[in-house]
Amino acid sequence: MRFRFLIILLFFSLTGLAQTRWSLEKCLNYARENNLSLKQAELDVKLAEIDYKNAKEQVLPAINAGSSAYWNYGLTQNLTTGILENQTVFGNTVRLNADMPLFQGFGLHFNKQLAQSNSWLSKYRFRNKQKEIEINITNAYLQVLMSHEALRAAESQWEAGLAQVKKMKELVSSGVRPQSDLKDMEAQAAQDYFNWIRTKNDLNLSLMHLARLLELDEVKNFDIDTDPDHFPVNEALLLKNAELLFEEHITKMPEYLISVSQKNLLKKQLKFTKSAYYPSVSFFLSWNSRYMNREKIIGMELDPDQPYRVIGMTETTHENVLAPNFRPVTGPPDPYFTQLKNFSGTAFGFSINFPLFNRFQVRRRVQKAEIEVEKADMRIRQQVKELRHRIYQLHADATNAREKERAALKSKEAAEIAYRYAQEKLKAGLISPYELENIKSRKIQAETNYINAKYEYLLKLKLLELTLKSYE
Repeated sequence: MRFRFLIILLFFSLTGLAQTRWSLEKCLNYARENNLSLKQAELDVKLAEIDYKNAKEQVLPAINAGSSAYWNYGLTQNLTTGILENQTVFGNTVRLNADMPLFQGFGLHFNKQLAQSNSWLSKYRFRNKQKEIEINITNAYLQVLMSHEALRAAESQWEAGLAQVKKMKELVSSGVRPQSDLKDMEAQAAQDYFNWIRTKNDLNLSLMHLARLLELDEVKNFDIDTDPDHFPVNEALLLKNAELLFEEHITKMPEYLISVSQKNLLKKQLKFTKSAYYPSVSFFLSWNSRYMNREKIIGMELDPDQPYRVIGMTETTHENVLAPNFRPVTGPPDPYFTQLKNFSGTAFGFSINFPLFNRFQVRRRVQKAEIEVEKADMRIRQQVKELRHRIYQLHADATNAREKERAALKSKEAAEIAYRYAQEKLKAGLISPYELENIKSRKIQAETNYINAKYEYLLKLKLLELTLKSYE
């Protein structure tokens, strides 16, 4: 008895460590917020939205500004006098350019639609990834729930075996039963203990698998809510036939929406490819100016070193003809912004490009795009067939599992009644421990069958529910 007490105390101690009880909804919410695969799919959605915004903004003009500064050393032309001089010159140029597409063969419009379709597609893929994760977690959660119930059944069986050993000891002591019957009972109690240990290990493995799907960092105190009544299922789904469920949900299922969105994406791609047949028209505008740190000419004066210069000779006397020799008078350069204003220049215009011959490259791209659209249409029809088959199969599986669960419950109840009667017969000496053990084995098998049938029904029904989920 002391050994039994220690084992039970150890069991409840281990169970007491698992203080964090997670419901199915808590598991699903945690996965939605922390699953790395789901986060990556969410980032894909954000990237697609950025691409869509970028496509819409392609109709806006592109404006660029620039400036350059430079220094010339040595023999260079004096921009003021036009004379080559050894000098140091600083210059600065400023420019502003703008261009805007006016017509690209409807390419900009179709490119925007293409990016929008890709954004929708990424959202549907995110929803489908979320559905896959929820189905996997639900399956693992049910496995843990079933392992808990199997552990409770194994514990109950072990305790019942220990109680039988106690009663058999009393019968042996009173001389009603031989010592061999007691040994048989003790051997079976040891087997029940072994089954409890094995079931406990199965539960730990199931918990580890669920924790791995949830990507938990700490699993030491992790456990779930073990009340099956807290596991929500929609039994009303079985009140409708499979075809009606298919027709009500097909157009909202992520798998179908992905196929349709892929086709729309390829159709927009086809239109975008055809836009290369048309000419393109764009507008451009440019402005530029400059600044120089050289002096400017502010007037003219006689050169004091050479006030006159010879410009010719008289025909008769051959005397030199002189003229005043002026030289420029320079002053400081104009201010920076004044020069930018004085030396500015503007140019604008339109450019048009006609695609005349491109080695049939556009035609080949269009042909390939048309084939891809046809393939996408076939994928939609194939997807519809697969979804119909899946819904029919899950509906049939859930219906059959419900009938199996009801039959297993009746078998379990009958086996429990038979076992209680057998225990009374053993006390009265009407049956042997061996016969009781056979009846007990049938009871254990009936309980196991019921547990499996019960959770199979819950799983099949939940899978049908999650498959039909639209995630709108």
